[in-house]
Amino acid sequence: MKQILSQLVTTFLLWITPINPILLAMCVLVFVDWVTGIWSALKQGKFESLHVGHSAVKFAAYCVCILIAHFAETHLLGMDLKLVGMASTFIGLREFSSVLENVDKITGTDTFSKLINKLNKTNDS
Repeated sequence: MKQILSQLVTTFLLWITPINPILLAMCVLVFVDWVTGIWSALKQGKFESLHVGHSAVKFAAYCVCILIAHFAETHLLGMDLKLVGMASTFIGLREFSSVLENVDKITGTDTFSKLINKLNKTNDS
């Protein structure tokens, strides 16, 4: 039984090897969002322990999303649609914007709007 379980775990780890950097980046983004979210909530006096567990659920859901995209890309579709890239880009942008919102609440500034304005000015030049 241990040998079968060991083989299954090894097979799974080998299967996700191509997406390990994506999973690691997602871990970092969720962690940074979690830290800045707690910091923001503490600063506003709205900290609730119930919301802390939300990051674990979010991380699990993101993992499932990326693993399903990887499975569909490699085993179901038979074509290179870059589903993992699309899913990870969506997740990354969502977490990035969440971190910026938290930073806005921590610092009392409007970082996200300032960033968008700078990007628009760069594109206009």
